[in-house]
Amino acid sequence: MPVSELNLQVNLSVGDVAFKQGKQLMFIFWGIILPVIGSFGLIGNILNIIVLFRTEIKSTTVYFLRTLVLTDVGIIVGCILGLSSISVTQLHPDNPAMNYYTHVIYPHMYTPINFIGMTLQFTNVWMTVAVTIERYIAICHPFSAIHVCNQRNTFILIGSISVIAIAYNIPR
Repeated sequence: MPVSELNLQVNLSVGDVAFKQGKQLMFIFWGIILPVIGSFGLIGNILNIIVLFRTEIKSTTVYFLRTLVLTDVGIIVGCILGLSSISVTQLHPDNPAMNYYTHVIYPHMYTPINFIGMTLQFTNVWMTVAVTIERYIAICHPFSAIHVCNQRNTFILIGSISVIAIAYNIPR
């Protein structure tokens, strides 16, 4: 059973009609809607990159936000590459080129794309938590924020989260 059909066979009924409709829905959502929404996300994140990567901005929060925007871009690109490409092949599975992509190329792409996507997602979530904690300390404990929320600690935290994310997702 090919990797691409695994979820469809588990989630859809056994009949051919329901299976074909499931493939069409998969194409509509992953092949059309996901790239359109992802394009808007990429445009928004590119604008964020332009603003956040100006050299005059040196706040510790900006370093977290830079990491967040880069992980967001990676997640969007990974979703488009990983999901949209396989959904296109589901419309014409009898086509030799589509069949070759589904059974030969995609299984080799899936593991690295999944690893990178899950690592970026893990990093993104924990960067959001780090920003929240950093803002909490800066607002609720302003006198200790001077010593805790500095550039050195920010870089250590970003590096630690990245290393933990990679280590956590290696066994997957």
